[in-house]
Amino acid sequence: MVGLSFGAFGAAVIQEYGFGSLSLIYIVLIALLAFCAVLIAVSPETVTPKRGVISSLIPQVSVPKNIRHLLPAAGSIFVGTWAIGGFYQAFSSSITAELLNTNSVMIAAAVFACLMTPYAIGGWISGRFDSNNAQSIGISAFFLSIVALIYSLKVSAMIPFFIATVFAGISQGLAFTGSIRSLLDKIGPEDRAGLLSSIYIISYSGAAIPNMIVARLAGGFNLFEIAVGYGLLVTLVWITALFSLGKNKKGIF
Repeated sequence: MVGLSFGAFGAAVIQEYGFGSLSLIYIVLIALLAFCAVLIAVSPETVTPKRGVISSLIPQVSVPKNIRHLLPAAGSIFVGTWAIGGFYQAFSSSITAELLNTNSVMIAAAVFACLMTPYAIGGWISGRFDSNNAQSIGISAFFLSIVALIYSLKVSAMIPFFIATVFAGISQGLAFTGSIRSLLDKIGPEDRAGLLSSIYIISYSGAAIPNMIVARLAGGFNLFEIAVGYGLLVTLVWITALFSLGKNKKGIF
């Protein structure tokens, strides 16, 4: 998530201060990816290598049976938190135009970073709770933050909006990290690749599908009404997560 913030600011700097065409962004990314490839090549292997280069490139998607009862709570949290991330990616420029009366891409990047960067703080806080409490506290705080965020958009209150955004970032980190821990802690290393693939399919779908729907409908709604739509999704996620966590805690699967 911190990388997303750096990427947003880097792209904004190139665009705002005219360091060449937009293609420079991709040149920088290619160079960074090449550097990462070198680091991976020289890093020690952490798992037992398996034969078959081609077969290893085929994605594994699986959820082990012993943790499937945990997926409704974790999956709903993945969807809700990533959906709001998608909202900020799509509408940070519109938010800055309405709240700050500016079209600066640097300010738009700052709005996006206010959500993404505090995620790391939430991840750190998650380590101080068991996974169930991290999920329930995190998603409840996330829900309240989104309510405050929507209200601040309605009244065009800039400072409350930024505060709500930061708290949303912290709470999404708490809930998301707790959800991943709840799943990974109960499986062996051999099952992690398939599970992580499943997690990110759910997460990216949570960001992409609402954005696709909004793209079809955006012309007929203003920013506040779109935010309310996302808020309703987060409300559904919050209720689903708490209900599922309650069932899991009681051992009713």
